Amino acid sequence: MGKGAKNSLALAEAGSVLDDPVFTPFLADDFDAATFASQAIVSGGGSAPAHMRELREGIDRLEAGIREHLNTHQDSLLASAGSLGSVEADLDRTSLSIAALRSLASRVRADVAGPAARVRALTHQARGLQSTIDLLQHVTYRLKLVSQLRASVSNGQGLLEAASVARILAQIQSLDDSTSRDMRGVDVISADAVFLHSTRENVVRQAQTALREGLSSLSQADVGSALQVFFNLGGLSGALRAHLAASLARVDAASTACLDPRRAPARQGGAAPGAGPADPGGEGPWEGLAAALGMLRSEAVAAWHLERVLARKRDAASGLLFAEALRGEGTPREGDGAAGRVEGAQGRGEPNEEAAGSSATKSEGPDFGPSPVRDFWGGALPALAARFEAAAASAAPSRTAAGALRDALTGSYPRLAALLEETAAAVARDTRARDAPASPPPGAVARLLDCAARAREAYLAGAAARLGEAVAAALPGGQSRPPPAPADLQRLVARVHEELKAAAAGGPALAAAAAARVSAALGDLEAAARGAAAAGPDLRAVAGRCTPAPARNLALCSALGEVPRCLAAALAWLPEPARLHLRSALDRLAAVSLELVLPTLSALSDHLEEGVLALHAHGAWRAEAADVVETSEPMRRLLQRVAHARQEYLSRFPASTLLPPAASAASNPQGSAPAPTVPRALAQRLAARLLTVYVRHASLLRPLSHAGALQLAKDAGELEAAAAQQLAPLDALQAPVGRLRAFRRALFMDAAALGAGAAAAAAGGGKGVAGGKAAGPQAGELPPSVVLHLLFSRAPAAVASPHARQGLTPAQYSLWLDDHSEAEALAFIAAAVMAGEAALKQRGQGEDATLAAMRMVLQAHAPPTGA
Repeated sequence: MGKGAKNSLALAEAGSVLDDPVFTPFLADDFDAATFASQAIVSGGGSAPAHMRELREGIDRLEAGIREHLNTHQDSLLASAGSLGSVEADLDRTSLSIAALRSLASRVRADVAGPAARVRALTHQARGLQSTIDLLQHVTYRLKLVSQLRASVSNGQGLLEAASVARILAQIQSLDDSTSRDMRGVDVISADAVFLHSTRENVVRQAQTALREGLSSLSQADVGSALQVFFNLGGLSGALRAHLAASLARVDAASTACLDPRRAPARQGGAAPGAGPADPGGEGPWEGLAAALGMLRSEAVAAWHLERVLARKRDAASGLLFAEALRGEGTPREGDGAAGRVEGAQGRGEPNEEAAGSSATKSEGPDFGPSPVRDFWGGALPALAARFEAAAASAAPSRTAAGALRDALTGSYPRLAALLEETAAAVARDTRARDAPASPPPGAVARLLDCAARAREAYLAGAAARLGEAVAAALPGGQSRPPPAPADLQRLVARVHEELKAAAAGGPALAAAAAARVSAALGDLEAAARGAAAAGPDLRAVAGRCTPAPARNLALCSALGEVPRCLAAALAWLPEPARLHLRSALDRLAAVSLELVLPTLSALSDHLEEGVLALHAHGAWRAEAADVVETSEPMRRLLQRVAHARQEYLSRFPASTLLPPAASAASNPQGSAPAPTVPRALAQRLAARLLTVYVRHASLLRPLSHAGALQLAKDAGELEAAAAQQLAPLDALQAPVGRLRAFRRALFMDAAALGAGAAAAAAGGGKGVAGGKAAGPQAGELPPSVVLHLLFSRAPAAVASPHARQGLTPAQYSLWLDDHSEAEALAFIAAAVMAGEAALKQRGQGEDATLAAMRMVLQAHAPPTGA
């Protein structure tokens, strides 16, 4: 085996020792010989010598491997050792160089130590000289300013001189603030401190006096001069804050004097709870309230004038508007430290330390905006609301001062509301100018009224309770109780009038709120009336005598109808919001009144229409008689039904609510139109329906002889007279009476004239034509369907009537006409005309004049092409 193989074998044996688990613990960084030995003895299965031999053999293998490794790498190891020697030599040379440098630095330090100390001494001396020079310059300039100040003070005490003095004071203050030295040790400066302090106080006091007098007299010159002084002092914002605080304090003191129960007398003018609107004669707190609201008015006007001057006045030196200065626009804000002194000087003559201490934080944003009006109302209204709230929320008995004050505010709230609205109106009048918006700002009037919201709600709750009691007394409800008497309803009406008049005195807002309570009370009256009304089939049994059920509802309708009639006059003097509430309530009450009797009145109308239908069963219309003297039998029975309706039903309404012609003339000697009532409207509707149905059915009669036409004309006159006497006056039935009279005249017109008149009326807009004595007026007042029906009565027998052609009875045809429009009726009649023409052609008959008149009427009333 060669030398290289031996070396490799030795290295391999050394590596195996390293990998042997027995020798692995020796490679650990935290190897402990004692611990290893103890573990070897405890865990070893053989004797200790055997373990020692194993370790020694491993050591021998390691030494052999190391020896072989050194022999193998002898040359490279010797070369590395030589390079270490050269490195050591270089380190020695470097150490010598460092020592030389240290020696040189020590010599240099010794050479410059003296000059450096000299330089430091000279620098300290120069700094002291510069500080002395700055102090001398400061003192010299300050003495110059103080000298100018003394000269200005000695010249006079006017506002112009005060503005100049204020500017110099601000310059001195700015000069003192610019230095960081404590100047109290300088005798010449300390000697002027008293003079400067007294001068500042005098200037501030003079400016405050000018500001108060200028705001009192609304003088723009005085207010502007005072603002100039404050601006020059650098305390404009502070002065305005102080003025606003003082203004709000005066308003609060005045309101406290009259609304604080501890300062109120034991007896206050007002009303006891639940007794109704208070008697305004008692004084109570009202004199103090008038004074407090007068103070509010004067201070509000002063704030408006102040804002007006701020928006117009400019700084004499820079031309900057004072309003812009307050907003911080254009230039930095005036010094806040001076502002604190201006505030503190008011009334005390000493600096305001709190304001001065907080001056460091004031530069973050303006604490007083350029709107004294907004800030005044924003501070005055919450304070006033708190006073009213405390006074109105008191739970003290009425015999105490607090209770009497509460009762005065709530019971006589209309008087309080009138004072508040008058105050707002007076402020608006006093601040009306072309160059500034009026005060109070938008929404402030409503907020002013809301200050006494608790008193208002208490008053309105009392009004609602009083109205509810009146409704309950007038109509307790239930069908077991009799209908209300007129006196009961008159008391209800009187209560409503009283509440509305009292509330109207407090202004439109209170009147609207009270009218809403009245509307709610009348709603309760509607509900009670529905509960007390009768129901059932008896309401439509109108052929015989009036039964208790319809009689009860007629009495309720009459009673309820009196309420809208009596309260309608209040609509004339109530303000518009209240008028809307009351009109809506009265309309609903009138609708309920109509609803109570509508079944009975509808049955009466049907009963009268049955009498009209009897015309078709009477055969005298085609007979030829010499003279017509008597009324026809169907008409006599119809007139009996009209009289029955009047005597049994309509007469149960008071005569004043119906007002037939005789009574109308007696109660209205000057010819004025009577006020509308529900019974009158019902009677007029009944009469109009009767006349309309009579004209319709009379036009359907065929054949109609000349004697029959005379009889119809006679009957129409009798019906007109009966309707006027028993149902409604003729001036209230103009349209139905006009159609009835036009029908009487049309009975005696030939077919051509009747058709021409109807066509001319259609061409003239339904108002007839001027030419032609017989053609225009009577045909123009008749609906075209009635004219066509009347023409059918003169047509040949082969031309069937529209309803007969479709197999309808006159009663069924009348119902069909009620449910369809006039245009649909004309289309229905046109089909019958075309069928009649075809029937005549089948019979070989020529052109018929009556059908030609019908075509003329239909063509005149035909819808436009494309409609």
